[in-house]
Amino acid sequence: MEFKVALAQINSVCGDVDGNLKRMCSLIERAAGLEAEMIVFPEMCLCGYMVMDGKDFETFYRCVQRLDGESIRKLSSLASKTGLHIVFGAPTEPSKQRGVVYNSAILLEPDGKVNVYNKVHLPTGRYGRGVFFEHLYCRPGEEMKVCDTRLGRIGLQVCRDFAFPEASRIYGYCDVDIIINISAAPVTSKRLFDMVLPVRAFENAAYLVYVNVAGEQRGVSFFGHSRVIDPLGRVTVECKVGEEDFKVGIINLEAMRKMRMEVPIKKDILPIETYQHLLDKLRCKLRNEAEGESGKVPARTSS
Repeated sequence: MEFKVALAQINSVCGDVDGNLKRMCSLIERAAGLEAEMIVFPEMCLCGYMVMDGKDFETFYRCVQRLDGESIRKLSSLASKTGLHIVFGAPTEPSKQRGVVYNSAILLEPDGKVNVYNKVHLPTGRYGRGVFFEHLYCRPGEEMKVCDTRLGRIGLQVCRDFAFPEASRIYGYCDVDIIINISAAPVTSKRLFDMVLPVRAFENAAYLVYVNVAGEQRGVSFFGHSRVIDPLGRVTVECKVGEEDFKVGIINLEAMRKMRMEVPIKKDILPIETYQHLLDKLRCKLRNEAEGESGKVPARTSS
């Protein structure tokens, strides 16, 4: 199976949900015209990532979306009309948790199904030369999200989740075909993303679709450079650095199966229970060694 995925590397206007939504709808129509079957937008694209600037709370709370709200209904209707799978980011409030807000990745399927992943790793504080404030606004998610779609099995991530191999490995154990990471990563983080993203694809033998914000929001510059990475860690299509862009890449699941046989990561990985056993055994050994050291009688010294 082979299909086209559109990378919508855009910048959003902070707080302008209607304006951002209008632009997203235009790009969805463009992707449909290019016969894409999926379009992916960046993290928090519906409202702009820097509504979480550590100062402005009023704008952020005005932007919070209900899953049955007008904006998501409109995008879901467009998914049905165009036949596209639409992935985008927004702050969401679950209907059963009023007053609780998550930084969410949402995947809308053409049949009306709404899939939601709530970001687990929320950067808050200083990281290198960047400062983040997400935990002041959002609650961390409590579970991962696998979506079984007609395009394959998809695992959702948001930005900093990439830095934790466990967050991607969970999807590897669930045999996902594609990991999608929507992002709002500043220029100060680019070196780390360039280094780690191909590894995440390779170590889980899956395609990785990464879409990042490009441009400036409230004084913070985002590096863009969205890309599709194949299961061998090779970039197959990429967007420009530092400016908005729109590219269409190919996901080829039959080729993925051949790549998995060429470099047999899936064959050689051990069951997760085995790694847990090895970890427990090592911890026990280290604990015993530490207790043995603390229990030693100091050697006597001659006067």
